[in-house]
Amino acid sequence: MKYLEAELKLKGKNVNFNEQDVDFYWFVKDTGIFATNQLYYSPYAGEGWRCLNKSQTYGGLTQFIPEGYRKHITIDLAPAAVTTFKCVAVYNDTTLSATIQIQNKVAQTSINITSSAGTQFYFDTGRTTLTCNVTTDQTGLKYFWGYRTSDGDFVSLPDKTKSIDVNI
Repeated sequence: MKYLEAELKLKGKNVNFNEQDVDFYWFVKDTGIFATNQLYYSPYAGEGWRCLNKSQTYGGLTQFIPEGYRKHITIDLAPAAVTTFKCVAVYNDTTLSATIQIQNKVAQTSINITSSAGTQFYFDTGRTTLTCNVTTDQTGLKYFWGYRTSDGDFVSLPDKTKSIDVNI
C-alpha cells in the first residue's frame, strides 16, 4: 500500500497529532473543479482541486469530514504519469498547506493538446480546432474545456467532446 503522510512543524518542532487537534483535508489536482457549487469543491483548496475526504450533506450543504495525517493512495487516484496532491492542515484556526507530485512509473497515460492552426497565431484572426490527445488503456474518458478571463475567472465551455472549435 502507498500512503502520503503529513508532517507539521511549529517553531521547528514536530506537532504530535495524538496530543494536538489537527484536521487534515486531502486533495488531488483536478481542473474540472472550477466552481464553488461543485460536489468536490472545498474552500480549503479552491478551484482546480478535488477534495478526497468523505463528506456529509446537511440541508443541501456538503461538508467534508476531516481526516488523519495519513492518506492511502490507490492507482485510481494517480492514473497519470504525474499526479499532484495537496494536504491542508487546520490547526488552532491556522490553515497550512503543501503539495506533492507523485510519479506513477506504471502509468501508460499521456495527454497533449494540438491546434489545427499550429502553435503560433495572431489573435482575432479566425478559428482553430483544439484536440485533446490521450494515450491510455482506460475507457470512458470525460473531456472538460474552459479558459481563464483576463480577470482570472474560469469559464467552462459546454462542449464535452475530444475536439473543440474556438475563435483565435
